[in-house]
Amino acid sequence: CGTDAIVAGANIQAVAQATFSATVNNTDLLFMTGLSGAATEKFRFTANGELGVGGANYGNDGQVLTSGGAGAAAAWEDASSGGFNNVVRAHNNAAISISNASETTVTFDDEDYDTDTMHCTSSNTGRLKATTAGVYIVSFNGSFASNGTGRRKMAIKLNGSTELALKEGDTNQNDETSMDLTFQRKFDACDYVEALVYQNSGGALNLKGLETTGPKFAMAKIGTG
Repeated sequence: CGTDAIVAGANIQAVAQATFSATVNNTDLLFMTGLSGAATEKFRFTANGELGVGGANYGNDGQVLTSGGAGAAAAWEDASSGGFNNVVRAHNNAAISISNASETTVTFDDEDYDTDTMHCTSSNTGRLKATTAGVYIVSFNGSFASNGTGRRKMAIKLNGSTELALKEGDTNQNDETSMDLTFQRKFDACDYVEALVYQNSGGALNLKGLETTGPKFAMAKIGTG
């Protein structure tokens, strides 16, 4: 038999943290397991209700306990890295001219925020990318200039081909025609979405944003799926 076979593979210990007296019985409860060699402490519960990971490591205020996946220990991490931090909202700093009767991919030259390199302002500027697999919420909004002729359409496509969402309607003859699309979907890592618009007024029409000069396109991870 090897050394591992003759040592304890796991144990639970109650360890005093102060000298006991008539008013003191401060005790921690330690949970130990072994993989190769003597069992070592993996978790502890203190008399104050603290949870220690890998010993007396209680993390910091606001941190969350995060799984390291199969074969890795759990750890305290900041909520921004332990939770979902994959969000982007891109916009265009000017209205975009949309040609008549031609489906047009909308481009975005600036960002309100991008926490996970999900958009690029120098190449493929119309794309938002899922950098990690999971469930995302996607939204796009814009407003066509006032014109009383034809129909207006906006769509969101996956990886340049598959249509995921569509909205189409008659023009607002008295004012701008405002439209928006929002949906949830599970994406694979490196999937990307694009926003496309169409109008057949008989001439070019400007597309602008509902709250800014240009249209906006956003994507945020909300779950693992």
